[in-house]
Amino acid sequence: MIKSILIFIALISFGNTFAQDEPEVNFNFAVESYYLYDFNKPSDKELPSFLYSHNRHNEIAINEFFLKGSYDAENIRAAGSLIFGDYQRRNYSAEPTAFQYLFEARVGYMPADNLWIDAGIFPSHIGLESTLNYENWTLSHSIVAHNSPFYESGAKATYTTNQWLFSFLVLNGWQVIRDNNSNKGIGTQIQFEPLENILLNSSTYFGEGYNLADSLTTDRIFHNFYCLVDWSSNLSSAISVDNGWQEFMSDNNFHTWWGTSFVTKYSFSSKVSLAGRIEYYDDPDNIIISATDEFKTTAIQ
Repeated sequence: MIKSILIFIALISFGNTFAQDEPEVNFNFAVESYYLYDFNKPSDKELPSFLYSHNRHNEIAINEFFLKGSYDAENIRAAGSLIFGDYQRRNYSAEPTAFQYLFEARVGYMPADNLWIDAGIFPSHIGLESTLNYENWTLSHSIVAHNSPFYESGAKATYTTNQWLFSFLVLNGWQVIRDNNSNKGIGTQIQFEPLENILLNSSTYFGEGYNLADSLTTDRIFHNFYCLVDWSSNLSSAISVDNGWQEFMSDNNFHTWWGTSFVTKYSFSSKVSLAGRIEYYDDPDNIIISATDEFKTTAIQ
């Protein structure tokens, strides 16, 4: 059981846009600092490894320092961004040093109306929550979000209409920049807005799970579903459900994990809101979360 309290977060963000009709160039940055006290008092000041943000005990720390530049024209777009801090230190530890601070590096082309083809490093198509906490409803990420991809590398095609979004992706793997084998992953995303106040999302991943050598590669299947509902101009709710299946070399069978989170937000104004979240995560065979025993937890924020 994790017993900790996140008692202070300071967030500063800034953006500036320079445009002369077309194209548009934008620069922005954000800084998120925090203080967290863990009543377990870990001797190394580190919270458990499955928490990628706000993971230092009894220390005034920087969770994210983010720098971004973007270029948008009629049928060409590009973006590059760097990220530093405790989130970056943990989440990018498996990448080569040259890539560990690279949050985004992508270029895109629109060959037809409403169709974009992008390639490079970009935010994940999976999940409700953004890497950048100031874009989320709650101050911390859910365990569900922490343990699915925050970033991806590869190429994707995205087609949008007034109510629909369809995306098809070819990826280097499950949250991978530097690929260690010849296998690739396939992703899909479908969004539908049946009404102005309801958004439904289905995202999938099919491919390798651990970025190991070809002789050790096993298959992973994953599905994320979430639903957003605006009950009124002030009150919104969201539910997210993850289901994953990982093949084990030991028995050539698929083992599963799953998680869910529910969050509700009430906005007092455009800048002040109150949100609460409850979630459950179950990884009995330690596919995603390394533990000495079956991992199950419930969390409330």
